[in-house]
Amino acid sequence: MSGRWEEMEAPANSATQGAQTSDQQQVPAWNPPPAYQPAPPPPQQQQQQQPQDRREIRISLDSRSLVRFSVVCLCAIGLFAALIAPWVHMEMTVGTETETASYDGRLQRMDTPKEDDGMPSNLASALSDAGYRDLGGYYTRGIAITGFVVLLIIMGAAMFLRTIDVLPPRLGRVAQIALVGVGLLPASMAAVSGLRFVGGFGIAFDSLSNSMGAKVEISTLGGTVVAAIALVAVALLVFDLLKEISAARAASNPATSPLLGTYAHKLVLAIAVLAVAGIVLVPVTPWARYVPEESQDIDPFFQDEGLIHGQARSSGTASAEATVMDRDARYASAFFWLALVFSVVAMMAFALEGLRAPKAAVTGVRFASAMGFLFPLLGLLSFVGFMGALKDTEIALAAGELQFMAYAPLIIAFVLLLSALVYLAVVAKGMRGARVPAPAGPAGDDARKG
Repeated sequence: MSGRWEEMEAPANSATQGAQTSDQQQVPAWNPPPAYQPAPPPPQQQQQQQPQDRREIRISLDSRSLVRFSVVCLCAIGLFAALIAPWVHMEMTVGTETETASYDGRLQRMDTPKEDDGMPSNLASALSDAGYRDLGGYYTRGIAITGFVVLLIIMGAAMFLRTIDVLPPRLGRVAQIALVGVGLLPASMAAVSGLRFVGGFGIAFDSLSNSMGAKVEISTLGGTVVAAIALVAVALLVFDLLKEISAARAASNPATSPLLGTYAHKLVLAIAVLAVAGIVLVPVTPWARYVPEESQDIDPFFQDEGLIHGQARSSGTASAEATVMDRDARYASAFFWLALVFSVVAMMAFALEGLRAPKAAVTGVRFASAMGFLFPLLGLLSFVGFMGALKDTEIALAAGELQFMAYAPLIIAFVLLLSALVYLAVVAKGMRGARVPAPAGPAGDDARKG
């Protein structure tokens, strides 16, 4: 019975196994779920995750880019005006006839008359014959052209570095501040070139010609236009420099102060503005006024820096004293330029501090900028030396009186010295406050005794 029962179960078991096999063939095998994979980051995060050495082109249209584009346009307009516009225009009345002549920035006559009208073809040669030599190098448009070209290159470099991301962020901000600050120098050069014509031909030579009874009217259209364009460029550069320093502060501290910054920032800005004002006033201000004696048939007239320079190059009476006067006037102008350079150095110190540069570098640059008080001090000494040489010239001439007239740049130099001294005190106070105080208690007492 047991053997027969096993034989009956065997087909049943085989049938069950066959049914299970057919079910396994119809039901798909179970697979484990795939591992979780995060979604790819958005395109902006992918760009942030790219390596730092890969740079990109960024075209921004913020206020700083528009300011630099405006400066570039001003440079192009200034170059066109310097090359095309007449720098000096003269109208001379001889009898009943009036003759006119226009001269370019090289003091060369721009038109060629068919007949000799009595007007000089070269103003530099005419002034040399009158006793004022070597004025072609002083009254020249070459300084304005050089200033505009250099400023155009600097602004092009600043716009290139801002558009093409080729520098790290901190180094890029420092480079922007340095380029914009240095751009003040060629812009001031162009302004000085135009104002030399305004102060020379528009004031000094016009008064000199009319004092001798000549019916001459002199205007300086080209010099005025070039000076105005350059001064607008200087104002835009100062604004751009403030924006760059504010951006550098905001990079490390979002809760920054206003655009002008702290009290020290305002002092440095005042020093830069005063330095530019002194640079501008030196060529446009008459330095002396000659008042002849009553016996002389001549009216009083002014002498600018150019006339003094021409007298120093001549071999007439009191040429040695005129040489000293020319030297002191040039020294006063140079000290204004150096004060401007050191104000830019002070702005670099603020930029480095805002970008969290090493403390030793910030302290060194700030201390160097604080030494800028020496230049307005030396400038005041140059004015005093000019006054002494002016009195010596009056004694050597023994005819008439020479009056000092450069009060405007003298006052600017004095105010500049006060501002620089206050900035020096602020820097010294900051360096003293940065010292770490000795700890309280016996250890602190021992340290102070040591």
